[in-house]
Amino acid sequence: MMYYNPEKPKTNCFTCEGSGIVYEGEHFPSDPNNPCVHAETCPDCMGLRYRRMRIVLDVENTTTKRNNKTHMDPFEVNNFLVQVGTKNVDVPSERHLLTFDHVEYTDRSGDNSRLLQTILDKTTLLIMHNAQHDLMWLWASGFKYDGDIYDTM
Repeated sequence: MMYYNPEKPKTNCFTCEGSGIVYEGEHFPSDPNNPCVHAETCPDCMGLRYRRMRIVLDVENTTTKRNNKTHMDPFEVNNFLVQVGTKNVDVPSERHLLTFDHVEYTDRSGDNSRLLQTILDKTTLLIMHNAQHDLMWLWASGFKYDGDIYDTM
């Protein structure tokens, strides 16, 4: 539902029938800078708060040099997934740098793998630069994601 009234502040989300005016798409309940005043009592707002999760993701991996050519793919025996960084666009304070196999640390507990899969399970839009490369690494490393993708490349 869309409302317009220039006399009132934009404090409600577009799903809420309460007072206040907001254009659809201009506000989302999970936005900490523009919270819905009815978010705790409005079932639509409470449901939407966790529905949209846009994640920016970047993969860091080792590479192998052979015959003067750099091989960056996960199918090289000596290449490893080093780190994955994520940032939630809708809640900017929610960001993670997950280390998997680094000279200084290796995730032997599996905690980082579980956390990354949880993030991917909740993600509604995955934003990456060179998504083909990053998705290939994620899938080859056992992670699952088949949602929407936005590639900045």
